[in-house]
Amino acid sequence: MALAPRANGLDRLDAILLLILASSVLASYLAFLARSPFIYGWDGPYYLTQVRHIARTGSLKYADPPLAFYYFYAMYVLVGDITLGVKVGTAIMVALMVVPVYCLVKQELGRRPEAVLSAVVLALNPQLLKLSSEWLKNLVGSTFLMFSAFSFARGVERDERKALVASSISLMATSLTHILAFSLSVLFLALYTIFTAICHKEKAADVLEAFILVSLAPTTLILAGFPLLPAYFSDLLKIKAFVNDVLFPSSNGSYYMPLLVEQCMAYAVLGVSIMGFLVAIKHALSREKEKAVLTLTLSTIGMLISAPITPPAWYCRIFLMGFFPNSILVPMVAYEVRLLSDIAPLLPPKLRHELTTAFAAFFLVLPTLLLSELGSAFAGPSLSDVEFSDLMLMASSVPKGSVVVVAPNQALGYWAEYILDCDFSRELSPHLFTSYEHVLIIVGPGLDKPLLPMRLLYAGEVLALYELIPPPIGAGA
Repeated sequence: MALAPRANGLDRLDAILLLILASSVLASYLAFLARSPFIYGWDGPYYLTQVRHIARTGSLKYADPPLAFYYFYAMYVLVGDITLGVKVGTAIMVALMVVPVYCLVKQELGRRPEAVLSAVVLALNPQLLKLSSEWLKNLVGSTFLMFSAFSFARGVERDERKALVASSISLMATSLTHILAFSLSVLFLALYTIFTAICHKEKAADVLEAFILVSLAPTTLILAGFPLLPAYFSDLLKIKAFVNDVLFPSSNGSYYMPLLVEQCMAYAVLGVSIMGFLVAIKHALSREKEKAVLTLTLSTIGMLISAPITPPAWYCRIFLMGFFPNSILVPMVAYEVRLLSDIAPLLPPKLRHELTTAFAAFFLVLPTLLLSELGSAFAGPSLSDVEFSDLMLMASSVPKGSVVVVAPNQALGYWAEYILDCDFSRELSPHLFTSYEHVLIIVGPGLDKPLLPMRLLYAGEVLALYELIPPPIGAGA
């Protein structure tokens, strides 16, 4: 007869559940991403270009944190196709997120139903779905973020040095992947440290030591890497830009108005975070210190990233991280709602509590499911089949040493760069004529071609390719 595990530990059944959950998430995301043979999202072809450049030269074409691209390159080597490799790599990263959320909820509540619920909430989350079809670096970094958060919480609660080392390694991986995931990871560690010191004063020194231990290696990596390899740490400059936009908002800055479905996503997380804050108060009053620390940390993060308090140009990306606090807060809130059934004790306590938790979970998950279905309907490639066909056919008309300037939009520019296998410029400028042998421009439907000397290279069904005639030597811009 096997020994009974600790209430908040993992046993063979947990391992089986994790395998089933992760496999199910992997299969569902592969099915979602396989609806089209093309890569999804505005920036999708940018990842294809970076991976292809790694395959050819061993290095990135554009300055960026490197880890996600080299990971996708490894997937490409494994499956033999760049697009499929990126899609498989994306689905794997989503599936891996199931592990830390399941383990964290099981650690705090000691129950499997809520741990399974956390994985379900994560898999159904519309914000995670959008990340998987739009911003893949952010998604890869978020996986490391969640492992770092779980490992840090485990290390502090159980005084496990190995868990803290794992948290530090995950934090370093996040710093090499995406600035938003890294910033949120640091915010989690900082808030968890502060709230532990407040709620668990006798552990204040220990948690501060843990924070320093976890932060030391990533900080050293950044301080050494930024001056030596600035291209790999260029994302860090966005922190300065964000702080400037918060402290000195400019009416001339870019503005972004979230779509209605995006606003609903954010406000759904905000609502859960407010409920999580109330649950945190209950935990604190009940002297459930570890639960209070976690719910306070996640509720604060959820409110900060989902409330429209940041500049609009940043808010449209920040609120997408709401899946992180939401996937853990929903099961913890649902679990605490069970106590409301004690107001009318019509059934035995255990049955009454389980039914109340199940009803609460259903109503908390329902908005997430509806928004996910709506978001899934709009997800897909950023070009049509006809545009793809035109780009493929015009590829033979592109001479070597070319740069393409795309009139319709930046997404089509990324596609043109990948399919035509040339460089891409976001804007037309005089220096292009001195840097490249040929300056090409693609004109799409509904747009007049620029009033510049040019010759037609290819006319497709919806796209036309022109070569601009260089200006006379000595002519002004």
